[in-house]
Amino acid sequence: MPENIQFDPARSAELIASKNGPTLMGEPTPSFGVTEVPIYFYNVGELEHNTPRPPNHPHMLIRACPKGQPYIMARGSITHPFIENRKDQNEINYPVLTNGFKEATKMLNPMNPCFKGDESDQDYGLESEFHQGDNLGKYGVFWSTHNPPLDSEVAAARKRMEATYRKELERMGKAKTADEALALRNNISSAAADYFGVSATWHQTDLVSRDYGKVDCGVCGEKIQPTAKLCIHCKAPTDPKKQQAWLDAQTRPNLPQGARA
Repeated sequence: MPENIQFDPARSAELIASKNGPTLMGEPTPSFGVTEVPIYFYNVGELEHNTPRPPNHPHMLIRACPKGQPYIMARGSITHPFIENRKDQNEINYPVLTNGFKEATKMLNPMNPCFKGDESDQDYGLESEFHQGDNLGKYGVFWSTHNPPLDSEVAAARKRMEATYRKELERMGKAKTADEALALRNNISSAAADYFGVSATWHQTDLVSRDYGKVDCGVCGEKIQPTAKLCIHCKAPTDPKKQQAWLDAQTRPNLPQGARA
């Protein structure tokens, strides 16, 4: 479908008089007899995004997904075709019907060329120095024509987000000191640490691994509390001086009762 879609110009005055056109908040607009396809926006991540895309979306707010929910839907939606506001040489607004799927893709990532073959490519990840952090798709935001979204769409959005979070944790892992890590920390690194249950000097989380802070048993190698006196797995004492005596006792042959010294 071409970017610009023609419609009956006799009805254009109806749109020109309708404020500034639709935003992500979902203002009503005329259809001009064109069959509309709704496009919904979702977020699987626990980061809130308020990244306006003027002039068509000056109030683009996408709430964070509450913990325990698979996703959250943005309060508004757009349609395909999308009614875009443009200005002529006299600075007078006029409406143009454009490709809504391309518009939705650009809303999430302005650098996205929008299409891979005949389908919109939400996996596109390239950014520029002028648009660092503008790719909301890297953080769990996606669009869909389905309400509710397909399980495969939710899974794909989570996969993109997890790839971003792993990359961020790798970046934080390169810090050589605690002070350097604190200087590198941002909201993305904190979200990544929360998501994967990582606790570090630069971020404390309640979602830590059950083995966090534990040490290896000197006998069986299983994880135990550092203050434990006996391993809960093999029952060996944790005191190195007592471990050898315990090991000797385990290897001593089983003599008949009364024959032991």
